[in-house]
Amino acid sequence: MDENILIKKGVDVQLEIESLAFGGMGVAHLNDIVTFVKNAIPGQRVTARITKKRSSYLEARSLEVLNESPYEVEIQCEHFSACGGCSFQNLDY
Repeated sequence: MDENILIKKGVDVQLEIESLAFGGMGVAHLNDIVTFVKNAIPGQRVTARITKKRSSYLEARSLEVLNESPYEVEIQCEHFSACGGCSFQNLDY
């Protein structure tokens, strides 16, 4: 990612989701800092907003999917993006 990004809470960044962490957050790296991204799956490129900054990691929330994942499937529930009750419905498993 861009090494010139000022990392602080509320900043929007573009991230490549590499894997899933225990608990279901997507894992990416921003300036070599592990970044856990809510509502993101491996293979996606997303615009995300940093929601938490700690000394050893960041947390962010996916705002927009720029590139879909090869593991992504069609969502069956019309409330998927709003309620969170059907997590990973968009992930082929």
